[in-house]
This record gives sequence, C-alpha cells and structure tokens, in this order.
Amino acid sequence: MTEDDKIKLDYERTAQYFLHLADVRFRLLALLPIVSGAALAIVPAHLEPAEMLALGMLGLVVTIGVLLYDQRNSQIYNSLVGRLNLIEESLRLPAMRDNKQVGGAFLDRPGGDRRRMVLGILPANHGLGLDLIYSASVAAWLFVVTRAGILLLGLGARSQMYLLLLLPAVLGVLLFLDLRRIDKSSKWEGTIPAEVQKRIDKKAIDAR
Repeated sequence: MTEDDKIKLDYERTAQYFLHLADVRFRLLALLPIVSGAALAIVPAHLEPAEMLALGMLGLVVTIGVLLYDQRNSQIYNSLVGRLNLIEESLRLPAMRDNKQVGGAFLDRPGGDRRRMVLGILPANHGLGLDLIYSASVAAWLFVVTRAGILLLGLGARSQMYLLLLLPAVLGVLLFLDLRRIDKSSKWEGTIPAEVQKRIDKKAIDAR
C-alpha cells in the first residue's frame, strides 16, 4: 500500500467515524426534546406525587447522562474535524474560498466570519444549539421534580409558584451558561499545527 493509499484510507475511515457521531447526535436531539416535552404535558396529570418524583428523577438523571455522553462526543467530533482538515491539506485539493490555498469538504466549511445569524444576534452554531436543547430539557425534568416535591411537602400556593417557575428556570440558565463556558474554553480542540495552518490560509479554522 502506497502512502497515498494510506492517506485516502485514513480519510475515508475518519470521515465515516465523523458521520457516525453526527448521526448519533441527530438521533439524540430528535428524541430528547420530544420526551422532555411529553414529561411536562403528560406526567403531572397522570401520576401520584411520589411516582412523579421517581419518574422525574429518572428523566433528569438520564438527560444529564446523555448530556455528558454528548460532551465527550463533541470532543471526539472536534478532533475528527481537525484530522480531516489535516488530511485534506496533505491532499492539496482545490479551494472554493478565496482566502484558502487548498480546500476540501471540511476545509471549505464556512467559518465564523460567514456564519448565519438568526434574529441578528444568534449565530448558527452547533455548540449553541446543543446547549439550548440540553439546558431546556434539564429544566423540563427539574420542573417535574419540583412540582412533585411541592405536592409531597404540601407547600402553599405562593411557594408553589415561586419554586415551580423559578427554580427550574434558574438552574436551566445556569447550566446553559456553564455549557457556553465549556465550549469557549474548548476551542483548542480540533486545531491543527500552526505550520500546517499557514499552508491552508491566513486565518484559523473555526467551522464548528
């Protein structure tokens, strides 16, 4: 097997691994909001408080477990993007962007300077989308757990409103902010050596 054959085989296998992770992420994102929404709409009306608490805790733990799983997948996902960028540079494929010397399916992905903006303030970003979905899902299960706890403790109407609305919302926002912090502190994942970057373009790749 020649060196070119090895590079092509590496590229094919790395791309397959990348597509597998992307498919797993898509399936989780398709299922998680549906299950969390159903928990808010159905569970409180059909279960006793103790059963509601048990199911809410289970849903919360599972959602956090999936979140941790996805965080690890994101690390691998980013490293695969970096490796695919590296391989494409070695193949010296033609570039579709003016500021690049070489290109490819991953090297030509739009960077931060060309990212779409929703409502003029929200960048179309994988990490931001994931953070919003997981934070909202955790908040939904916290709502179920909080409501069950209120019913079991027999708290008054004012206390119910305060805890039921504020506690899940506040914790969901805190989780979202922490996930954003993790994303910002992990931008180095998937970066390629500076000397290789110079052979690609004048700007650092940021196509996550």
